Amino acid sequence: MTGWYAFLAPAGIHRAVIARLNAEITGALDFPPVREKLLALGAEPWPTSPQQAQVFISAEVTRWGTLIKSARIRAE
Repeated sequence: MTGWYAFLAPAGIHRAVIARLNAEITGALDFPPVREKLLALGAEPWPTSPQQAQVFISAEVTRWGTLIKSARIRAE
């Protein structure tokens, strides 16, 4: 298992705003001091499009939801 982070926004945000946020975040992740700091912390910057992020997150929810249900894991 690996951990990951994502920037998310509420439903209904205008696509132009999402595109701008994605461009700015992608730019920040490519900025050498930011990239170097993340790599030094053991994090691998992995910028994606909003569509790619949505597909990835949906797959993760399905994968881990299935595992949790089949193993009957419950929060305590």
